[in-house]
Amino acid sequence: MNFTYLWVVIGVLVPVFIVCGRASRRLAKSTILWLTLGVFALSLVFDNLIVALKIVSYHTEKTLGLVAPIAPIEDFGYTIVGLILVPVLWQFFGKKKGTDD
Repeated sequence: MNFTYLWVVIGVLVPVFIVCGRASRRLAKSTILWLTLGVFALSLVFDNLIVALKIVSYHTEKTLGLVAPIAPIEDFGYTIVGLILVPVLWQFFGKKKGTDD
């Protein structure tokens, strides 16, 4: 089996989705929408910046070949992981209702 970046992303995304999928459904839809738009906009800028500055490089034969505009599309898989994981962790570790600090 040829190990590609897509398989690595799937290997991270599937367990995160299984563990956090149900908890993420409790978030408001408008929150998810704005969070998704904001994070993808930032990811589009900064992922391409780090690829352009050669901080990170990808073997083209291990990518799908789709780029946006120079970062491989697989790189945005980690953005999806963050979109699922961060709000759930925020909710889990955030201030509990009814506590006074």
